[in-house]
Amino acid sequence: MSKFTLLVPALILILICMVSGQSESALYPTGISFQYGLGQQSVRDEFISKERYTGALPYISADWSRFHEKWGYRMSFEFRKATNIKNNNIAADVLQAGLFRDYIYPIGQKWLFGKDIYLFAGPTTGIQMYFNEQKIADQGILNIDFSLAMLFSLGVNSMIIIPFQPNLQLEGSMRLSLVAMGMRSCDVVEEDILTGDILTVLSAADPSAVCGVRYFIKDKLSIKGAYNLQVLSISKWNPLLSVSDILTLSISYHL
Repeated sequence: MSKFTLLVPALILILICMVSGQSESALYPTGISFQYGLGQQSVRDEFISKERYTGALPYISADWSRFHEKWGYRMSFEFRKATNIKNNNIAADVLQAGLFRDYIYPIGQKWLFGKDIYLFAGPTTGIQMYFNEQKIADQGILNIDFSLAMLFSLGVNSMIIIPFQPNLQLEGSMRLSLVAMGMRSCDVVEEDILTGDILTVLSAADPSAVCGVRYFIKDKLSIKGAYNLQVLSISKWNPLLSVSDILTLSISYHL
């Protein structure tokens, strides 16, 4: 993981710690958004192999958010799929998907470096799926091993907004599951495994962080360029570690 990757969530956490007071909800980008991105994926799934697989992984997502007088919500769907995740000459198909519902409350506003910053936070529920299918040719026979992980989770989300100009603002957000019902399944040459358990953040961590700039083309239309870091680490069973560095571009229609 690069130094830049580590700095992004750290900077967002520092900003969160510096915020206190009462905020407004007018700056929160409500409405519908569509997002596309491309980045690097790194996977080590020890149900399949102890080796690390890397490659390019396209990313798409759709969000729907609304804000009432004192609180709001956001529904998010994320999907990633690639067939070129490789370790030397061995390739794997990787599919990751997630469905989240974030509850949003304005909880902070403060002046920082000559700018107002606004903080939003709340609980999150989510369903995540990870699927890895490795294909190995052995003596002319194609062996296919797969690994599946699913999380039904409850966690927290936060967002920071820093307006720079009337049509330009910096946005940073984080999401983290605290407790989850986890399931792991695999089909490999040596054994078939299907197991589930209650997982905490110590045995199944899935932090994600986004930092980007939003430009309002019109009052109800904006575009956003962002850097998206997503991590999935499950240590309860054979360890799974998946890290994605993604550059994204989104378009939003605000209601």
